[in-house]
Amino acid sequence: MEANKQLIQTINDVVATTLNRPLSDILPDKHLCYDLLADSLALLDLVLALEDKFKIEYKEEYLAETDHVRDLYRVVTKLLCQ
Repeated sequence: MEANKQLIQTINDVVATTLNRPLSDILPDKHLCYDLLADSLALLDLVLALEDKFKIEYKEEYLAETDHVRDLYRVVTKLLCQ
């Protein structure tokens, strides 16, 4: 469970840094575009930052399923477990 909390915190840090938002804004139910104001270029930057941080390949089909911060948790966890 501690590893999961650490993973979530790391993802939150990447999202906050990439989207230039306060860490307090990064919550699981926040919509990346509507709440955190990420446009398509910012989403691409976010995916590249996550790939670099976790050494994963965030495929395009996963991006289509990523609307909220919680979706990032799910996809990164899935990719790390492969």
